[in-house]
Amino acid sequence: MIGGSRNAYLDGCYTLGDYQGPLKKALLQLKFAGNPVRETSFAFLLSRFPWRERLEEPDLCVPVPLSEKRKTERGGNQTDLIFQKYMEQMGKCYISALIRIRDTPPQHRLGRQERQKNLRMAFCVPCGEQIKDKKILLLDDIYTTGSTMKAAAEELKKAGALRVTGLTVASGAD
Repeated sequence: MIGGSRNAYLDGCYTLGDYQGPLKKALLQLKFAGNPVRETSFAFLLSRFPWRERLEEPDLCVPVPLSEKRKTERGGNQTDLIFQKYMEQMGKCYISALIRIRDTPPQHRLGRQERQKNLRMAFCVPCGEQIKDKKILLLDDIYTTGSTMKAAAEELKKAGALRVTGLTVASGAD
């Protein structure tokens, strides 16, 4: 569990590793160079997650969405490439219950306070019935300050989610 990842909306966040070395390189290649070969590397890491039973608890797996502009630029959502196939093979329901309602500047260029402000009212849940009273596993590629996860979790909880726990591939949390 990433220290400091719990708040009123996010019930904590797990990560597979530190955002450095080969893991950082693989994520950057997938995210910005469109290298889908890296997908299999992430499936391998997911299969080695030490608390596998915690991946089985949630009712739904929900990826953090990209804006349509960023999704087009990157050729898709890297979070889907990393997690979707693996979670579906585990028998989990993988749904896009969140949408990004406005394009925001990339988080990696911003400081902690700017990140939080940047994500205010960036997400919404268009169909709350899908998630009402459900335990959600919120998925993203990288956890740094937690601003993205916390903003997305807030919208899911406001829409009726019972519990929202995060899972990322890497963390660069301070």
